[in-house]
Amino acid sequence: MNVVNNKWIGQRTIRPDGVDKVTGRAAFAADTTMPGMIWGKVLRSPHPHARIKSINTAKAEALPGVKAVVTSRDIVDFTIEKGAVMLGIQDMRWMCRNVMARDKALFPGHPVAAVAATSEAIAAEACKLIEVDYEVLPWAIEIDDALKDGAPILHEFNKFDGKPSNIMGRIESKKGDIAQGFKDAEIVIERSFTTRPVHQAISSRMPA
Repeated sequence: MNVVNNKWIGQRTIRPDGVDKVTGRAAFAADTTMPGMIWGKVLRSPHPHARIKSINTAKAEALPGVKAVVTSRDIVDFTIEKGAVMLGIQDMRWMCRNVMARDKALFPGHPVAAVAATSEAIAAEACKLIEVDYEVLPWAIEIDDALKDGAPILHEFNKFDGKPSNIMGRIESKKGDIAQGFKDAEIVIERSFTTRPVHQAISSRMPA
């Protein structure tokens, strides 16, 4: 690519939507209101690892304007005892516990319940009325800590090398003769690098 003659790179280009966004005229999905529209709110775990002893949704369900309250009881349960239930590379035992916390909250922000109501404010208020009894468990945030002997196990049903483990599997890729490559190299540099988790579908909103 010829950067010198490029029309856009390095230029202060005009943002066609800039004025609308900074003046508040721009309409987003959250601004949409339609007749009969139902609003949803999700109650999330404040704990990175906790056993859910009980969930009481009675007060939320009784709040005027609430149409439905959903918990893991409403999600198909792929039981641990029956073994792996694979859909492609996904074990559905994990997936049905990820979409809505079932026996344990597995990460901070893990959905515990969801409310559908006639307004956003009612849905938010209903979430506050849901009573969750947590047994907070030890947790590991960093990968190295999760791999240590004696680390808290997130999924007790998962086993690696014959024992409960946070390692779901191991894939090793090789190409060529690595030992010979190191032997023939003029310089060998060995370092460890760490990065924060990222998601391929996250986008950032640039200032106007």
